[in-house]
Amino acid sequence: MRIGAIVSLLLTITAFAVWPPPVVHESNHPRILFTASDSAEIAERIATPPYSSYYSSVWSRANNTAGNATQAEDFARSAIAMSAAFVLYFGVQPGGDSLTTAQRTSLQTKALDYLNNMLTSLDGATGGVTNNSNYHYPCQRLIQYCVAYDLLTGAGISVSSSRIRSLANEIYDGATYWFLGYPVDAISLFMNHKLIVGGALGCAAVTLPSDGANWINYAMTKINKVAFTDESDPTKITGFAEGPHYFKYSMEHLLQFFMGMKHYCGDITQSYTDPCGGTDNANVRTFFYHEGWDSIYYWISAIRLPNGTMPPLDDSFRRNGLCHTAPFAERNPDFFWGVSGGGSRMFLTPMLIAVGAEASPPLGAGLTSLPHAGNLIFRSGPEQGNIYFHMLAEHGVANTATHNQADETSFYINAFGEDIAFDPGYISYTHRDSVNNSTNHNMILVNGSATTTLSPRDSYITDAFEIPMIYFGKASTNYQSTDIERRCMLLGDRFAVIVDDLRRGSSATYTFQCHGNGLESAGTFAPTPHGGIWTGADSSGLELAIVAVDGVSGIDYEISTHETGYNSWAHHTVARARKSAANTKFVSVMFPFRQSDDGMSLFVPTATGQATLRWGAQGFAGAVTATINPEPFFVPETDELPSVEGHGEGAIALFDSASGKVLALYAMVCDSVAVGGSKVFDGQGSRVDLGLHFAEDNVITGYLNSGSARIALPLDGEPTSITGAISHTWTGEELVLNLECKSKFTIDATPLVISETVLPTTLSISAYPNPFNRAVTINIDGVGAIHELSLQIEIYDVAGRKVAELHVGEGPRAFPLYGNLENGSAQRHSPTTRDFIWQPAPELPSSVYLVRARARGNVAARRIVYIK
Repeated sequence: MRIGAIVSLLLTITAFAVWPPPVVHESNHPRILFTASDSAEIAERIATPPYSSYYSSVWSRANNTAGNATQAEDFARSAIAMSAAFVLYFGVQPGGDSLTTAQRTSLQTKALDYLNNMLTSLDGATGGVTNNSNYHYPCQRLIQYCVAYDLLTGAGISVSSSRIRSLANEIYDGATYWFLGYPVDAISLFMNHKLIVGGALGCAAVTLPSDGANWINYAMTKINKVAFTDESDPTKITGFAEGPHYFKYSMEHLLQFFMGMKHYCGDITQSYTDPCGGTDNANVRTFFYHEGWDSIYYWISAIRLPNGTMPPLDDSFRRNGLCHTAPFAERNPDFFWGVSGGGSRMFLTPMLIAVGAEASPPLGAGLTSLPHAGNLIFRSGPEQGNIYFHMLAEHGVANTATHNQADETSFYINAFGEDIAFDPGYISYTHRDSVNNSTNHNMILVNGSATTTLSPRDSYITDAFEIPMIYFGKASTNYQSTDIERRCMLLGDRFAVIVDDLRRGSSATYTFQCHGNGLESAGTFAPTPHGGIWTGADSSGLELAIVAVDGVSGIDYEISTHETGYNSWAHHTVARARKSAANTKFVSVMFPFRQSDDGMSLFVPTATGQATLRWGAQGFAGAVTATINPEPFFVPETDELPSVEGHGEGAIALFDSASGKVLALYAMVCDSVAVGGSKVFDGQGSRVDLGLHFAEDNVITGYLNSGSARIALPLDGEPTSITGAISHTWTGEELVLNLECKSKFTIDATPLVISETVLPTTLSISAYPNPFNRAVTINIDGVGAIHELSLQIEIYDVAGRKVAELHVGEGPRAFPLYGNLENGSAQRHSPTTRDFIWQPAPELPSSVYLVRARARGNVAARRIVYIK
């Protein structure tokens, strides 16, 4: 007896999990895609869009025919049998009419024939059980034939299970067969191969539980090991190490098993034994309910493109859709967002009908940072073309996979529904070397090289934050003995800005790369003195401006390759800007645009020791400068826009083009920055990384992106509200904030008047004493007989919370000076004035308060200071 058979026999006798499990939720068929209790709801769904069109697709497939001379033909047969079984179960034609007797007979005869004559061998034409490719078709056939058997049996149609059992055993024996002292599972079934074998055997175990002890142990141990050791860390959001495409490829073989086990035995946790005699024994929860899978579904939903397709990261195809998470919308509605892009080897339409999941809404503008998965994403909204700016920086388990590419800290931009700064995609495993090198990605080269797929380097996402007009994050790594840090941001929902900090300590030639979508298929490329302009085949384009400290050494334009489909490719132009130095910085601005839009204006000042750009487009203007080390920097003014200056490693500013007003600013390791000669902030002796946004309503939003610090901001008046600071001091001219490390803060510098126009000629407020200790007299004065007005008094704290409201009546009224207290107040009046004595409630703290008075549309307000 062969070694593998002995090991399998001993394990089966001694340690395999109990299967069928002690508690079964659904012992009857169907139980893979749905159960009998779901049938009525699904039958109603079939008649309504979009499921009626899905059902038409199933009907069409059910009425096809295929031979089974090859694995590929029998794979087609398995989808036909599954579709015919689905139609037979519900018994209707598209449109709702019942099946005719002839239709029912034809479909049933074909489904039974295909099941009774299915191939039961592995595809051994290219190496037998030791070749992982030989498992693809058999596993796909087994899954779809299991679903067909499940539906036919549930419809009361007698069908033999013998050939399903034979194929499952053939797959199991092949995967656990020992060859040269090792099981095939360990020799040639890698990562996604084990997942597809596990999915097929798990589906068989749910379909034929009495035969499934071996199959379920393989499925649960191998899926658990690959998913939560090789592909991800279940305690974090680490993504799927082989990338979006191989996650999709794995899921189309797993989802039927996950659904079937959920229906069959529910949420259980059992011990399972590695049938290969290895160390993958595990106590595993039903995968449908496993939080580790939820983490992966969250990742794939969070990184999707605006049109619902997946980004072409690692070995992933461009324009690849994903509907495979539809069953798990039950866990979280965000896990399914539609069927855009399609593309699946398995026929999944019956699953979509059975599940009936509603697509979650598109992701909005903002920042997505998944540092353990290595994804940093900035999104604009649809009004700005759905710009999608992605920076990849993987480490740990996310950076360890056969289908990795040499892409550390590479960026990718999609806008207006089109790739405009390429990640090259994945042609096929045979041709992967045409697109998986460092020179194929938008990353920094050092002396013409970076990393390889065989020697990946860990890279990291850090320091991500968002405030209005600024989405920011860093991607950093080290290769070729060089520290590489890329400060990335989407500025004003329009401009992708990168400041590359490159430090080696010895002379090297650094190269910034941008692979733009323009050359073939009606696209164009035009070089410019500081970069280039690409136009794609559709309606979008990309303009690049790139400078380096003391100028670039040169810009080269070359032809590179990207994938256009399985085993197909095209070419585009890559711009490569070079700089020879020991340490340097590149500054790049990339402007995605519609081809009908005006281009970007550009001004490149010359300044020793700086890399500086000024640009403008779509009503906005930007200025950026960078130095290698902290020192004074200066961006000169233009006819329309003010200068930017300071001390540090540089700054990025965004202006309103028409008014010249600064809208947003990011300072890099700066102790001060000024715009137009007026100080914007002072670091009080510390160098800080600081983001600021200045809103039209006098609200300042900021983010301290470095260590704890004190910063001073000049203000015209004392702020009414401050959040996010440990403490603050108002000096009369500037506000000093004491801030924690990595903290967001807001300052409301709105004048202390609330929402309505103050008319001091008809209504005014005075208060005495002010500041006060126990009580304050508030005098309301109006022109005319104020005692005839309906008067309302409101008191607010500095956060804008109402702490007291005094309704003092309608029409003429008279009040004694010290009458009955109402909300801590007493009242008196004269023909033109009213006096109120307010005694704060005991729980109110010492602070500045705002008194607001309203009478017949007139409003007045005044600050009062309470000191306990």
